[in-house]
Amino acid sequence: MLDAPLEPRMREWLIALFDAYSQHTGRTMGTISVRICGGDAGMYDALKGGEQTFSAYTFDRTLSALSDAWPDDLRWPEGIPRFGRSAVRTKARKS
Repeated sequence: MLDAPLEPRMREWLIALFDAYSQHTGRTMGTISVRICGGDAGMYDALKGGEQTFSAYTFDRTLSALSDAWPDDLRWPEGIPRFGRSAVRTKARKS
């Protein structure tokens, strides 16, 4: 069982995934944030700087988007959970 807050660990996982994906594909952090994760172009910098907070749902959605787009020839980083978008509940949009 973890005896520390989860947000710092989840932040480290997302940063590690962004770094590995960018290094392997040559895509910029902004491109990854917008095109793959559906976030804004500054998402990575905000995560790295520590000023962006996020919900468990946002974490799940971001990690699953990266997982689904992950290149077959790139090993998923050890110690980071992995699941696809189909495992994440969909959030009803407000009309």
